Amino acid sequence: MRIPALEVVGLAGGYGDTQVLRGVELAVQPGTVTALLGANGAGKTTLLKTIAGTLRPHAGSVSVGGVDVTAQKAHTRARAGVCMIPEGRGIFPNLTVAENLRMATPPWRKGEPYDPALEAFPALAERLHQRAGSMSGGQQQMLALSRCFLSQPDVVLLDEVSMGLAPKVIDEIFESLRQLAERGVALLVVEQYVHRALEMADFVHLMSRGSIGFSGTPDQIDEEQLQREYLGESDSTETTNQTSAVSGQQSKVSDEQ
Repeated sequence: MRIPALEVVGLAGGYGDTQVLRGVELAVQPGTVTALLGANGAGKTTLLKTIAGTLRPHAGSVSVGGVDVTAQKAHTRARAGVCMIPEGRGIFPNLTVAENLRMATPPWRKGEPYDPALEAFPALAERLHQRAGSMSGGQQQMLALSRCFLSQPDVVLLDEVSMGLAPKVIDEIFESLRQLAERGVALLVVEQYVHRALEMADFVHLMSRGSIGFSGTPDQIDEEQLQREYLGESDSTETTNQTSAVSGQQSKVSDEQ
């Protein structure tokens, strides 16, 4: 049986005494893209942070390449092959592009060339001595994503990396992510543009109120119904139960504000 690059079993957690995740289970195989979709407040970012180790789980386990890393801190998980690109640019705006690339290279890769990042994002090669904060938003996001190529990870967690970007830039970024998957990297992607996520994904998890409501392939999902019923914003005063957008299945899911 093939060992998943990432496996989450019975994961529960949140912020302090506030529980957000409720028994989450998922697995991502090497060289595949898994989309994690859900309304705002569903727990997607909390799940990524808990997998990365920046939040401690209340229960359950996280394994990378078959090794249980639940008790490990974030920097140890990073060395084990986990790379998280959080929402927002995540760069040092007052440093040059070259200095940012140096900072993005983990200690165990120091001294290695920046070629993988520059090959993925040629625009950065022309701006190595430019202050990062003076670049366009798209170029800054490319710089943030360079860490995926410099750290040579086995698992990459991506949180809304296309937010606020022009369509052409989004195309370039998604192409770079496809290249990562082709190299055998496992990607777990939280993405606001549902159709783009479904186009790229091999597998999809729909998340609601801290748990997985559906797991399957993109062709099992009616995208229009998914957008309308599963990802649509709920009434401001209550949570509304609706019918799942999964083809051939009827299951209750909840939207969150």
